Amino acid sequence: MDFTFEHYVATKGGVTAREIAQQPVMWQKTVEILEERLSEITSFMERALSFEKLNIIFTGAGSSAFCAEMVFPGVNKYLGYNTTAIHTTDIVATPDSYLKAEIPTMLVSFGRSGNSPESVAAVEYARKRVNDLFEVAITCAAEGKLALMTGESDYRMTINLPEETNDAGFAMTSSLTSMALAAYGVLAFGHFAQFKKDALFLSDVIGDKLQYLADEAKAIANVFDFDRAAFLGCGTLKGAAHEATVKMCELTTGVVNVVHDTSMGFRHGPKFMVKDNTITLHMISDDALTRKYDLDFLKEVMAERGKNKVLVVSSKPVETFGADFAVTFGVAFENDFFLAVANVVFAQLLAFFTSQKMGFHTDSPSVDNPVANRVVQGVIIY
Repeated sequence: MDFTFEHYVATKGGVTAREIAQQPVMWQKTVEILEERLSEITSFMERALSFEKLNIIFTGAGSSAFCAEMVFPGVNKYLGYNTTAIHTTDIVATPDSYLKAEIPTMLVSFGRSGNSPESVAAVEYARKRVNDLFEVAITCAAEGKLALMTGESDYRMTINLPEETNDAGFAMTSSLTSMALAAYGVLAFGHFAQFKKDALFLSDVIGDKLQYLADEAKAIANVFDFDRAAFLGCGTLKGAAHEATVKMCELTTGVVNVVHDTSMGFRHGPKFMVKDNTITLHMISDDALTRKYDLDFLKEVMAERGKNKVLVVSSKPVETFGADFAVTFGVAFENDFFLAVANVVFAQLLAFFTSQKMGFHTDSPSVDNPVANRVVQGVIIY
């Protein structure tokens, strides 16, 4: 396998390559952590769910927020919850729009480092405003502010993921996918055996397919010089599409302009962004109903195609209507949450190789364009 840390050290992408490649193993370790704490997680969740009309909010900033967007439709559809995703940046800016004293609330916070000012402030605001507040911190840094302030109690639980998931690269890769799996696993406490089976299946599939996915992503990045990209998916795949935009934007320092949408929503105006130098990536759902809409829009895009390129990513081969590129994982996940995680891995690879082709410092793009930091700075909390 040439997609290794050593292979990309010379091109300033070794750290990111290693952290993308390590994800299947990190997922296995994440499952082990949850399984070891299953009794504790079960007690915590049952205590929280004893409150009628418990409001469950997944939250984070940046990629952690897109992680929330990916998780909540999956747990709603496949586990029967009624949850939502709200960015910490929204909570901090307008807390009274989301936090109500009389509504019991569980705030599930994602944080790679747990040191983002908004992540800490969102919890502090919630503590001041919500009478019955349950806190779950899912983080990759046991010594980060989010983990330390949450700790453990009847109303608070911290899930610290493997130390290796605290990505050293600028872009969140193994941190994001591991946090997503951890959150889904916590809410799947009553169906943990099925969760474990699905998560380990995902690990096996991506482990086996990683070199193929890397080869496809590299070939696509090298064959077409695009500076616009649209990532499209429905439900939990929309969250994956949003995360895909930020990976491409970060690793190319904004040279590639990006948008995300659903396959149905894109035709309502945003489709005008498609120019000759655009690639659209269509994430095809495994859900029979959703897939019909995905494929209908794909057919429409192909009928209107000019010099732009079209990329289809699906679990198994589907009708692509002559799309320029097609990538498949070779299996049906039958649960779009796990398919979304798989799509995120491919999106990471596509962004990685686009960054490498353009000659950027992939591990630390801020060296090339110092307008962003690994952990956001300069935020004043009021």
